[in-house]
Amino acid sequence: MIGMLVQFDVSRNPASMGAVDLSTVLPRYKMIPGLVFKAFIHDHEKLMTGGFYVWESREAMDAFLSGGGLAIAEQRFGGKPSIQTFEVSAAMHGAAALAMV
Repeated sequence: MIGMLVQFDVSRNPASMGAVDLSTVLPRYKMIPGLVFKAFIHDHEKLMTGGFYVWESREAMDAFLSGGGLAIAEQRFGGKPSIQTFEVSAAMHGAAALAMV
């Protein structure tokens, strides 16, 4: 599995950090092939917003990125994000392990 940390600097437009309308966002994320998990993250002091994603594979992550997967967020937040990736050796949700490598 691959972890991907996506961070947008919203210092030029702090109002864009507003609450996410999950009723419109979640159905789109449920349809993304290979996406295991997504957390919506915000840091109001550093004026940063973004997400932490866990992917089944690097290929799934690359397909999302090359297919314009962040285009809506880039438009909303006014620019390209910084992206870091990580190998995920194990993941848990509550007491259940999602996967272990």
